[in-house]
Amino acid sequence: MCQTEIISQSITRLSKRTFARRLDVLSSQVIEHKGTLTRLNNELDDLYDLLYDSYAEMTETEYHTLSPYLSILISTLKDLYTAYKHTDNYKTVVENVERLRMNIIAIEEIEHDIRYFKIALPKNPRYNEIVSKTKCLSSGK
Repeated sequence: MCQTEIISQSITRLSKRTFARRLDVLSSQVIEHKGTLTRLNNELDDLYDLLYDSYAEMTETEYHTLSPYLSILISTLKDLYTAYKHTDNYKTVVENVERLRMNIIAIEEIEHDIRYFKIALPKNPRYNEIVSKTKCLSSGK
């Protein structure tokens, strides 16, 4: 069983914080921005680890439960990243913002992996035919 509830709560919490941070981007408090981005990036790392650890067990139902939340989170994170890129403080927080970009890419990538390789691929008739033929070859039949 996938840890759907834990992942869902993590995504919701991160979405709320990301949206709140987006509103605070215009603040000139560089130290606060660095701390906030560091905490956000650490939580995104934790979310990625949860998704990665749950990949093998995730069912289609669980994915469909999490998918809308992940989409909102990714969209909000991209908006936050863009907002930081266009502020005067960008040069002072560039490392944290680039880490945010890498976290966005990682979460998008694992979401796509789950969607296409874990959920959609096993439903593909051509894939199932290839797997079946491969099994015949490996069993010597």
